[in-house]
Amino acid sequence: MDFAARLGAKVINTNAAARRNATGFFNNIKALARHAEQLGMIIGLENPGDGSDNLFNTASDGILLLDAVGNANVRLNYDAGNTISHRPQKNIGGVVPATDALLAMPACAHVHIKDVRVTDDGYFFTPIGQGDIDCAAILNALAATDLNCSIEMPLRLHRAPNAQPQRKPEPVPLAVLETAIGESLAFVKRQLGITKENA
Repeated sequence: MDFAARLGAKVINTNAAARRNATGFFNNIKALARHAEQLGMIIGLENPGDGSDNLFNTASDGILLLDAVGNANVRLNYDAGNTISHRPQKNIGGVVPATDALLAMPACAHVHIKDVRVTDDGYFFTPIGQGDIDCAAILNALAATDLNCSIEMPLRLHRAPNAQPQRKPEPVPLAVLETAIGESLAFVKRQLGITKENA
């Protein structure tokens, strides 16, 4: 946090904790929240994507977690691209990622935008707007707030059907990355009505 503060960052993101580590999390977050307050920073707790039981599985969990922490310098960093594999809609306890993102948004300090295509072989990251997450709904809701967001496209990774991450041995070619970034930015601009004239 000290390093991030020196860079001028106002939000630092991290995961919460596995539910089995709840005691350690609550012991540590108190001291971390006080330090964040001294630095004028906010800790953003991000929801995971690996299917394990976490203190922040869904938006409702995250909101309850913030209530338990009870410090305004601890907020959420919601990632619908994690939710889709962490709590698949087809499973008991599953949620619709975009709907859950909108529920979490008032409790957020930051939002990650990444899209995911779901197949029988697992979860594959795609350019924004080409997957199974309603990124348009999330972007339009974000536009009505003062929240910052970041676009993520971990194209070298995918998640197996059991939500565990898998990494390709070879890097993604630069041309593929540039095309994916261009397509993502074009989608964002279309959704938000951004043109050269009003950019």
